[in-house]
Amino acid sequence: LVDDTDFNIWVVGGAVRDYLIGKEITDIDFVTDIEPRKMIEIIKKNGIRFDGSYLNYGTLILNINKSNYHLTSLREDYSYDGRHSKVRFTKELSIDALRRDLTINSLYINKKAEIIDFFNGYDDVKNSKLIFVGDIHKKCVEDYLRILRYCRFCSIFENPIIPNNYKNILKTYSNLVKKISHKKISIELKKIFKNEFYQNSIN
Repeated sequence: LVDDTDFNIWVVGGAVRDYLIGKEITDIDFVTDIEPRKMIEIIKKNGIRFDGSYLNYGTLILNINKSNYHLTSLREDYSYDGRHSKVRFTKELSIDALRRDLTINSLYINKKAEIIDFFNGYDDVKNSKLIFVGDIHKKCVEDYLRILRYCRFCSIFENPIIPNNYKNILKTYSNLVKKISHKKISIELKKIFKNEFYQNSIN
């Protein structure tokens, strides 16, 4: 990108996780330490097509070489309602990492191809561990979709390691899944059956 402003950009989440697993990477998400409206200025200068429908959440969808990429400003989420939250932007990568669901999804790669890991996510990927970032109770009530996402991530490892108390906790909150839109549920189910070890999620 051509601009006179210095900023940082990282690959985050699923693309990093799948790279470490050796799985084909289908989606690449980026985060940056500048606010979205400033990012729009830079994108426009570079003639890149984008969709700003999710600007309130700091996310722009860039269209480059007929492929879409999500670019989100580093942010802190607060005031949750079970699916959505209010956001405030930050320049601190460690604050952005706190809003991630699982440690395996909280890994970042910088422009030097260095992995940045705040919660031992690298080792958890290598050891097939599925661990929430922070308190599991809090994560489930903040965003009900995380309950179903956790089941999905069971299907990316052949023998996922699940903490002893997680299954009972997820059962306790399972009724909240009914509050998720049918469209979101359908998307998660389709993703499950695309994974090699989908039987884990069914179990």
